[in-house]
Amino acid sequence: MKHNKPAPDIYLYALQQAQITPKQAVVFEDATTGLLAATGAGIDTVLVPDWVTPEPSMRQKATLVLSDLAKAIPLFQ
Repeated sequence: MKHNKPAPDIYLYALQQAQITPKQAVVFEDATTGLLAATGAGIDTVLVPDWVTPEPSMRQKATLVLSDLAKAIPLFQ
């Protein structure tokens, strides 16, 4: 990739390789740099903070914020 996160390059490349649009994808991220990259690519993003609690302004950029990845399981059932 020419640019690392928070640039959206990696996600734009993944979309291209998968031959899907941003609206057909969802990203799970644990860091604000990844959140910015995914949302910069126009992809709905679920933020699952790990060690660092993101600022409220970052949390607002996420489509959904979960306290733990296990809480995502019902989304797929």
